[in-house]
Amino acid sequence: MSTVPHSLTVIDINAELVRLVRQIPSGQVSTYGDLANALGDRRAAVWISRTVHEPDFEATDIAHRVVRNTGEYVGDRSKLVAEGIPFVDDRVDIARCRFQNFDSTQPLHLLQHEQETLRQQIELTPLLDSPTLIAAVDVAYPEPGLAQAAYVLMEAGNAEPIWSVTRRSEVRFPYITGYLAYREIPAYRSVLDEARRTNHWSEVILVDGNGILHPRRCGVASMLGVINDTPTIGIGKKQLCGRVEESTGRILDEQETIGQIMQATPKSKPIYVSPGHRCDLENAVAIVQNWFLGHRLPEPIYQADRLSKS
Repeated sequence: MSTVPHSLTVIDINAELVRLVRQIPSGQVSTYGDLANALGDRRAAVWISRTVHEPDFEATDIAHRVVRNTGEYVGDRSKLVAEGIPFVDDRVDIARCRFQNFDSTQPLHLLQHEQETLRQQIELTPLLDSPTLIAAVDVAYPEPGLAQAAYVLMEAGNAEPIWSVTRRSEVRFPYITGYLAYREIPAYRSVLDEARRTNHWSEVILVDGNGILHPRRCGVASMLGVINDTPTIGIGKKQLCGRVEESTGRILDEQETIGQIMQATPKSKPIYVSPGHRCDLENAVAIVQNWFLGHRLPEPIYQADRLSKS
């Protein structure tokens, strides 16, 4: 039985973005990258570019002051002209009106620090025994702002789940590369709590997402394992980082082995397997191999994926 989990830091990143946009003075502009840097991670620029021009963005009245780093703008040019924004041809002359002096707590930098703290707690120790019970978790988004998490428990020798549960919850964190855990772990909390309460906790949990196959070596599977003090394995559908050693299928990053590329059959699309917490790569590979039952994904993840979308 797992111990009661720790909690992740909760940040209202949307509110912080609104606060930053409202700091851009009339007559000046900022780029998506400027705002991303103010939040603490340049990779947030893609999310920002999608968010600030949405009709329901809380600072939509001044969102025209956020432009691409090329000077291209979205929306009505007349608002920029009315504020005295200089142009060169049909682009904002950013060099003459750029605002970057934000007052920010850099919340994403804080989350990076938390990831690093959790990374130092990851244990890549071998499992003592081959598990007979395997669980998997996955989450889907049936509509904007809503998550449906699924937990599926399976037993060796049985191709059907022996227990499962789904729960819906509000999504409070956007998709930003490198921060998937802050979007999905809160959604998993309720199904994991129910598994504990009903005594359906598993010896190992497969997670739709990466373990140490992550730029900071601390993907959602690792973070879920550490905060719940339970063995986890990451099952990724994309290669997030590293390079594949063709002769072995091992995924390396600066000579460090961080994962394994695997296929259910020679014609299957590959998956990217990595230990999350309290197991090693050999355990992860062996367990996944044992649970290939005719689908691209190991059966527990396949079942959790289907259930989360039902």
